[in-house]
Amino acid sequence: MEWAIHGANVLILCSFLVRDMLLLRVLSIGAGVMFCLYFFHQGLMEPIYWNTLFSIVNITQIAKTWYGRRKIPLCKEERFIHEHIFPTLKPVEIRDLYKEAKYHQKKQEEEISFSGLGILVQGTVEAQGNILSSGGFWGVRSFLQQKEQNHHGVVKKDVSCLTWSSDNLRAWLSRNPDRNNQLLRALSRDLLSQIKR
Repeated sequence: MEWAIHGANVLILCSFLVRDMLLLRVLSIGAGVMFCLYFFHQGLMEPIYWNTLFSIVNITQIAKTWYGRRKIPLCKEERFIHEHIFPTLKPVEIRDLYKEAKYHQKKQEEEISFSGLGILVQGTVEAQGNILSSGGFWGVRSFLQQKEQNHHGVVKKDVSCLTWSSDNLRAWLSRNPDRNNQLLRALSRDLLSQIKR
């Protein structure tokens, strides 16, 4: 059974050479199975228990990774979020953010109000003397200053809008530092485009 211990060590060596975490975990599980075969032949149960535990942890992490990488169809608003704010996030992360949002649809000349941070998916709104159009953020200053504030506007062209409460959005952002960086980049682009206008 010496082949099992050598095979396990070869798999561990290969796992040091791969960059993909999923493949690394698969190789670790394979090595663990071979270690178990070797130690079972030697009559040693403690290493078998430990390698079984390591394999269970790796299988759990593989399932989580697969769940995060799977492709899911995104609705129009989710695609908009993905294209305009978070282009590098996985679809499942976009879906989680969309679930946190409130969706508003308003007709021309209707009033719209919300608190937190919003983005216009389509349409035009006049708010505090400013004209906001598709792709524009709304409530940026209060969000950055961490103040929950009500925002009001009048619809100039039929609107669909997504809004998030500041607390919910910050909680979602805090789970991954890259999310916060991408949002800040999107807010900066929006601010620059407003200055140019």
